[in-house]
Amino acid sequence: MIENVFGFISAIFRVFKKPMLLQPNTVSQLTMACVLLHNFLRRNKTSGILYTPPGTLDMYENGKLVRPGSWRQDAENFNGIRCISQVARKPSLNAVKIREKFTEYFYTNNSSCEENE
Repeated sequence: MIENVFGFISAIFRVFKKPMLLQPNTVSQLTMACVLLHNFLRRNKTSGILYTPPGTLDMYENGKLVRPGSWRQDAENFNGIRCISQVARKPSLNAVKIREKFTEYFYTNNSSCEENE
């Protein structure tokens, strides 16, 4: 059942589709916000039928999966829970160039300000 809920939430809230390079407390707050929003949308009369139309969630009988939910079609390529060591951390060449331009700009402006004082 938990797999169903997390799978469905990750299919809707794309933030769970990739590793989050955030502080654990921030990830916890973000996850709680998504769960609360999910529960609100499911329980609200107006949005409930739009958010989870019939067939969206798995159907269980006597604790056994009878029919997989349609959310699983979108979650086939799910890779949000990966070892953090697999996440690239090296900035792109473009990002390095932009950083160098900003450094040069601000360094030049700071130098000229100091000279004028």
